[in-house]
Amino acid sequence: MEKDIQSSFIPKQTLSVGPRAVRQPMGLFLLLSLIVLIIALLFLGGAYAYRFFLTDEIERPCPSESGEALQGCGLLASLARRRETLNPDSIIRFETLDRQLRRATEIVDQHKTLLPVLRFIEEQTLQSIKYTSFNQMGNTLDLRGVAKSYEGVALQSIEFANNQALGLIETFVFSDVNADQAGNVGFTLKLTLAPSLFSYLKNLVL
Repeated sequence: MEKDIQSSFIPKQTLSVGPRAVRQPMGLFLLLSLIVLIIALLFLGGAYAYRFFLTDEIERPCPSESGEALQGCGLLASLARRRETLNPDSIIRFETLDRQLRRATEIVDQHKTLLPVLRFIEEQTLQSIKYTSFNQMGNTLDLRGVAKSYEGVALQSIEFANNQALGLIETFVFSDVNADQAGNVGFTLKLTLAPSLFSYLKNLVL
């Protein structure tokens, strides 16, 4: 018996198809990393460009050979041109003058004077009080004085306390307060004033 002839070319069995590769979307972390990398590269490029610009501004040679033309010169070249136009003797004189001015400024800053101190004591002392001796050591004064009464010493102490609150007097101490036979009251005063009152420069009247 003849075998049956297959008249269909369509296979009766289903062809097996392997799993298809699924394309995964780019992760958020990877995207952020790329953005940060791009920004970092931009900043790095900008820094190199700015460094190149500064180097050019400093080291750029002068386009002209003229000793007076400075347009287009870098900083180092400009200084070299300026140095060439200055007389060495003039440079030495300028340096000497600069040292003298600096020294003079230091001397004036450190110079002390008693004129503003005496004026301050005169303005702050009551009419009922007079001083009989005066000694100065640094910004501390040792005074001896006489008041017409104990009340005068107390009022003078109040006056000094008011100036102490303003910062002009640092400390003051009355001691050896005694009345004599005539009724006058002698005393010793140790008065420490603000250093600014002794400064010649701060009290200089222009």
